[in-house]
Amino acid sequence: MYDELACLCLEGVAPIVFSGGIGGACLWLVVYPMDCVKSRIQVMSMTSRQSGFFKTFMHIFRTEGVRALYPGLTPTMNRTFPANGALFLGYEASRKIMMAQFDS
Repeated sequence: MYDELACLCLEGVAPIVFSGGIGGACLWLVVYPMDCVKSRIQVMSMTSRQSGFFKTFMHIFRTEGVRALYPGLTPTMNRTFPANGALFLGYEASRKIMMAQFDS
């Protein structure tokens, strides 16, 4: 088990963490507008003024602009980079340990 973790350290932890961080950031850049629209629909459903996804999306886009689809993106990016980096690192470390166990 120690050898697998040592191998992971020799290959470099930084590239794995960086890859996870970049992957998470790309994911949230694409998904964030849809999450914003989903949240608006949830709030509107409490007041019985619910519209469909596309209609809500177009309303936000036309009346408030593109920036309204990304409220709170900065804290999300600050959170997602280290979280996804750690996730990738944990996945790679556990994969190496399990593969070594199955190979022996």
